[in-house]
Amino acid sequence: MKNQKLIGRERLTVKLDERRGFLRNVAAGLTLFVPVSAAAIACGGKKVTCTDTTGLTPDEQNQRTTLAYTEPAADPAKKCESCSLFKPVAPDQCGSCTALKGPISAQGGCTAWVAKV
Repeated sequence: MKNQKLIGRERLTVKLDERRGFLRNVAAGLTLFVPVSAAAIACGGKKVTCTDTTGLTPDEQNQRTTLAYTEPAADPAKKCESCSLFKPVAPDQCGSCTALKGPISAQGGCTAWVAKV
C-alpha cells in the first residue's frame, strides 16, 4: 500500500515537472513573440491585402484592370492613401474608391490617381 502511494506521488511529481517545463517553454516563446508583434504594430501593423474581387461583376473587375490597380502602388508617390478618390475605413482595413469598385489598399495605386487638395 505504501509503495502505491509513493508511485502515485512520483507520478504526480513527474507530471508537475512536465507541466512546469511546458509552461517555461510557452513563456520563452511569448517573450520572443511579443516584441516582434509590438514592432510590427509600431511599424504600421499587419499588412493589409485588398485583392479579393470575388463579389465584383466582370465589368467592375475589368475596370480595375483598365485602371491598372496594383498593390503596392507602382509609383510610391501615387499611393491610394494620398489620392482624393480613396475613402479610408481604418488603418488595418481595406478602403474604397470612387473610381473603382471592391476593396482598395491605402498602399495600392492606379492610373486614376488624383492628388488630395
